Amino acid sequence: RAKNAAHRQDDVQFAYDIGTSLLAEVRRLQSLFSERDKTIQDMKADKDDLEKENDLLRTNLRQQETAADRFKEENWNLEVKNQEATAALNETQQTAARAESELKRATRQLTKAREAAENHKSEHEKVSASYDEFKTKYETDVAQMRKQAAALTREKSDLQASLDTMKTEMAKRERLIGKNRFGSPLANDNPPAEGSLQPTITTTKISSRLRSPREENWMPMALHSGLPDMPTTTTPHAILLLPSPASSSHPTTPQTSLKPSNKLSPTPTAKSAHSKTPSKERKDRSSSSRNSW
Repeated sequence: RAKNAAHRQDDVQFAYDIGTSLLAEVRRLQSLFSERDKTIQDMKADKDDLEKENDLLRTNLRQQETAADRFKEENWNLEVKNQEATAALNETQQTAARAESELKRATRQLTKAREAAENHKSEHEKVSASYDEFKTKYETDVAQMRKQAAALTREKSDLQASLDTMKTEMAKRERLIGKNRFGSPLANDNPPAEGSLQPTITTTKISSRLRSPREENWMPMALHSGLPDMPTTTTPHAILLLPSPASSSHPTTPQTSLKPSNKLSPTPTAKSAHSKTPSKERKDRSSSSRNSW
């Protein structure tokens, strides 16, 4: 028992030590468990956070993939637009080059057109000056021709009056000659009185005067409808002048006297369209003179 009592005391001490150590170990394990639980809770919280972050990252990834696809499509569209813009730029450059060449050609044509316009302007000024000069000359010539036409009209009136007077006197003298020829058979044997007026053939010389070529061309038109039929040469023509009935009652021998006339005659171009030729008119005048006598 003494031995066992000693051993028994050691066992109690040993059991006390074991209990103390076990208690300390339990406390330590409890603290470890509490720490482990806390760590697990922290890890769960971290896991939840990580899952949330993972979901967010996945969402962001999907968004980025979608944006990448969109950006790829936009990049492709931009590339196509870039190629189209490059082609348009090349075409624009070619068009600009052609436009520049056309501009140079148009500039040359404009220069030539301006030179031609200057030449035409100078020619127009010359033509205008010539036209004004010719117009002034034409107006002057027309005024002169009108004066000459008025003078010729007056001359025509005078000649017509003289012709009518001579026709009247010739008719009277023809009647008187006929009466004397058939009324008194001895009338032809009586010589004419010394102081009696004998019929004379007065030759009127148609004088001509110089006219300008413009007047020569204008006179036929101005005088065609108004002037009588007149000879166009300057050859003298005979006009029979018989004595008046009061001067003598017997027929007398015609006497020819040449008297130049100072009256103006129309130019050769002023002859009427139905005027006779000089030779035919002379024949007609000579035949009418023979018939009247």
